[in-house]
Amino acid sequence: IYEVQIMNLEKLCLDIARTEDADDVIKILNDNCLWDSQENWKIIGSGPHINNHSIIGNQQTHPANALVEKLVNCGDSALVLKCYEEGIDPYGDDAPQNVNSAIEKFFGAKDGRWLNITPQERTNLAKKYCNLIATGESGRGSKPTLTILDNCEGQHPKDFIDTFLALVQGNKVKVGFTQGKFGMGSFGAVNFCTKFGLQLIISKKNPSLVQKGEDNKWGFTLVRKIPPTNREKSSVWQYFVIDNEIPSFNKEDLKLYPGEYPNPYGESFPFGSFIKLYNYELTGGLSAPIVFDLNFRINALLVNPVVPVRFYERREGFKGHSYQTTLDGLETKIQRDRSQVIEEGFPSSFSFNIKNQTFVGNIYAFKKYKDVENQIKRDDIGQKYADG
Repeated sequence: IYEVQIMNLEKLCLDIARTEDADDVIKILNDNCLWDSQENWKIIGSGPHINNHSIIGNQQTHPANALVEKLVNCGDSALVLKCYEEGIDPYGDDAPQNVNSAIEKFFGAKDGRWLNITPQERTNLAKKYCNLIATGESGRGSKPTLTILDNCEGQHPKDFIDTFLALVQGNKVKVGFTQGKFGMGSFGAVNFCTKFGLQLIISKKNPSLVQKGEDNKWGFTLVRKIPPTNREKSSVWQYFVIDNEIPSFNKEDLKLYPGEYPNPYGESFPFGSFIKLYNYELTGGLSAPIVFDLNFRINALLVNPVVPVRFYERREGFKGHSYQTTLDGLETKIQRDRSQVIEEGFPSSFSFNIKNQTFVGNIYAFKKYKDVENQIKRDDIGQKYADG
């Protein structure tokens, strides 16, 4: 039992991290008098009377779109990290002014397009900077648990409030090459965690960013949604603390990177961020192995992602040629297959301007026939690529 005065915070953290269902997380906390103890939970956001559900509960309407926010955050963090590693102030004049120029500068992808580097290079970048792992429930209508894991900036426990748990702080608004702008902590995804909106956050600051003399600890917390009582009109979102602070501990490596299928853990995780979404609601057949339908859906949403994403299916019971794959965006996928599926002369580019910001778009025309001579049509080729 974790008695508060001698609590082993490392063990508590890892027990929760290696649990695949919110009910089991709640049991761990209940067994140690932490779930119902109000002194162990604080309201997310500033001010004692903040209606944080009006912000957190009204964001994304589709689970895949909400998940994209988490993946975009990985990419933003990777680019900011590269800035610091090269001695560039991400807020300064020397920093890249847009996403594509940052991708080209830091990762060597010409014009910021992932189709311009090799598949192995894309996979290596994904393994380091953005991983998505599925565990827990499987089968039709299941609600798997999804983990987003990276070796990017990471955060010190004292900085959780202003990063992972921030609401409308606009942390990135002055960084021209990041996509996240509104300081919402990517809370859209917790609305699809079907049991109390439960999300685990673990993070340790990248050693290259640690100041001299700073104690670089792991920090962890949980986010939960408490339904309204008879006196309340809306739910309240809270985060977990011990002794009024984000719990923390010293440890070199947590071994939370995925191992070989079906092992979701075992490889080195020395720093970065680990975000776990318990019992995530994936609708419309997306609960199939994530290397298929969810990969295809997110691929269509991320035309050219900030960084490639490595998908790991780690639920037992699935059979397939591979249990991991790298997502590199719809543009790369189309260009890879272009000779077979795209009409000559396409894509056709166009540009337009909104509030002095120029946007560039591409129009693709898909081949109607796979066998022109015999007039054999392709099977919904345009829809295939629209779905990823």
